[in-house]
Amino acid sequence: MNQNPHYSVPQGYFENLQARLSAIPAQEQKAAQPTPWVRVRPYLAMAAAFAALVVSGTALLQHTARNANDLSYDELLSYSQLIPRTDPYMIYNDELEIEDEYTEDDIINYLIETGVPLELLAYEADR
Repeated sequence: MNQNPHYSVPQGYFENLQARLSAIPAQEQKAAQPTPWVRVRPYLAMAAAFAALVVSGTALLQHTARNANDLSYDELLSYSQLIPRTDPYMIYNDELEIEDEYTEDDIINYLIETGVPLELLAYEADR
């Protein structure tokens, strides 16, 4: 059997070992404390992303939106029809009269026109 070790320790390795081991926690503690730049960096990135969205959205709207003065009367009229209309009396009237829009005859005629069998209508009427 061969008595030669397969590995060797450098000379003086164990003399400075205690000093090197005691320096490791100090290095880790120093590395664990974040610098001010590390704390501020996420906020700066978020502000830059928001600014980029605002700038790109403004540029897009300026190049795609049309000026109302450049529209013809027919185009203005077609755009105005897109705006929902409300009854001005509904805004100021406190008491709204609620009326049924459809009568029973209207509903029966609709069901007959859509092809509902008369037997089903008669069954529902008897219930």
